[in-house]
Amino acid sequence: MNALESNTSPELASVRGAALPSARDVSRLATSAPVRIFACLGAGWVALIFYVFLRWLTSSYFGPTAPGPDHPPDHVIYCIRTFEVVMTLTALWLFTECVFKPLRRTGELGSDGLLLISWFSLWFHDTFLNWTVHVFSYNAYAVNFGNWTQEVPGWLSPRSNLVPEPALALGLSYIAQCTMGCWCTMAAMQGCKERWPQIGKATMIAVALFTGMFLDWASEQFMISFQLMAYLSTVPALTLFAGSLHQFPLYEAFFFGGVLGFTGVVMYFKDDKGFTWAERGVDKLRIARTKGMKTLVRWLAIMGLFHTAMFFFYSLPMQLFSINGGAYPEGVPSYLRNGICGAGTPYPCAGPGVSIPRREARSLPSQAP
Repeated sequence: MNALESNTSPELASVRGAALPSARDVSRLATSAPVRIFACLGAGWVALIFYVFLRWLTSSYFGPTAPGPDHPPDHVIYCIRTFEVVMTLTALWLFTECVFKPLRRTGELGSDGLLLISWFSLWFHDTFLNWTVHVFSYNAYAVNFGNWTQEVPGWLSPRSNLVPEPALALGLSYIAQCTMGCWCTMAAMQGCKERWPQIGKATMIAVALFTGMFLDWASEQFMISFQLMAYLSTVPALTLFAGSLHQFPLYEAFFFGGVLGFTGVVMYFKDDKGFTWAERGVDKLRIARTKGMKTLVRWLAIMGLFHTAMFFFYSLPMQLFSINGGAYPEGVPSYLRNGICGAGTPYPCAGPGVSIPRREARSLPSQAP
């Protein structure tokens, strides 16, 4: 024992010993780092979503957007109602199989249940491409209660509360179409792996991304065909059927479809314990010792990863295209324009040479003119 050690009191030694983590503690902290980071991000997103939706639900403008004087053809109404029923039934079936039954059987959620709930929450980002300029809208004849985006901190485009976000047709499609779309990207990767066993991870990831892009294009072009939605201002050189109500910007498929493929990649490449990269280390956390807390932490971690990816790889880059879009197609009906811009409003619709309108400072219209 040297002089320093001999002059150290037991109390000081115990304090010093407590201040220095053991090798086991350091190892636990390192292996649980991913889940700690993403769970914190997820908690932040949950808090933001709760704040925005609470303000929206208690606002004076919460309620259906009026479709205006124009009436769509009967087949459009029929297609919208059919789509709402199909999405509702599919979402209920998936929720029963992926959430209700596993909770009842084991007391915790598996990866499919966590994926389903996380995708449903990503509906929060649905019309974020209108953040700076109004370039996209839905049909006001769909079941809707307006839109929550005016409550998002930093939101710029005015009257976005009038975008009729379809609660059944789109809200539940984030459960039905997006969850099953993610499964399709995983199936595509697995199929390639079985067909070509030597295929590399980079190629499999590319397969997933392109599968997600194709699925997004097919799904959205189908919904555009019966006027459930409309891209009103797009970059013509990067748009299919440019200049018509059926136009579809290819960069939408690239970004949103890319996020869809990304979620498939995340859910496909799991470790031997069945955890995605965001969840790894959850079994090392003391707070996650019970089934309920373990499920909560896993969900928050997946939420943190998916919402952050959606924001930085969809919501933000889409603004570059929104502010550089072309003019609206001629003859946009009132149930797609929704009193946000043009005749009867103080705002011109987006297009070349049109300045970006500023958000109204105070009152918001509760109905379209």
